[in-house]
Amino acid sequence: MSSTGLGKLLVLFLLLPSCSDSGDGPADVGFWDAAELVDLGPKPNPDAGLPYVPGTEPMGDSRVVVGSGTRRFEEIKQGDVLPWTFGIQGGHHIYGGFTLSSSIAQTLTVDQQDQVVHRYQFTLQGSSEPIATAEEKGLLVPRGQELISYGIQVILRESFTPEAVSGRPGLLELTVEIPGGDTLKSSAWIDTRCCE
Repeated sequence: MSSTGLGKLLVLFLLLPSCSDSGDGPADVGFWDAAELVDLGPKPNPDAGLPYVPGTEPMGDSRVVVGSGTRRFEEIKQGDVLPWTFGIQGGHHIYGGFTLSSSIAQTLTVDQQDQVVHRYQFTLQGSSEPIATAEEKGLLVPRGQELISYGIQVILRESFTPEAVSGRPGLLELTVEIPGGDTLKSSAWIDTRCCE
């Protein structure tokens, strides 16, 4: 075996203990005891009716539109399915994003753009408690006359697993606070699936 191959083997061997689920270190991030998990009961009956019209635009202020996307902004429609993604810290998230209309974007200086606060929450149908949240400041990029944001990790709370919440409709809500100005809201009913 060459010295390069031996070095790679040694690095792999050194990394293996960090992948264990021994319960004695940081590798346990994202693993939960069954007693800590929330029991969501049976999944909703798909024939019971939906709280939205599939394929329609998100609801709310027309100056901001909630969306998704990892490397670029992606529009979402009511009823779209977003995947839960495994994060590097051991949890799961869906990706959030938004567009800010030119009527707002063109009034903001670069410094004000950095002060725009955006909050996301995902709440399952029939519940009032969000199961996934995120809050960011700034992270806006121009697209034509608009401003967009994407790649925001809306993180699933530890008391839920992506397998348990997949296939359950929920409301993805976005609140955007413009410095010295308006608070804008947009939301869309989505479904989620496990896991990427």
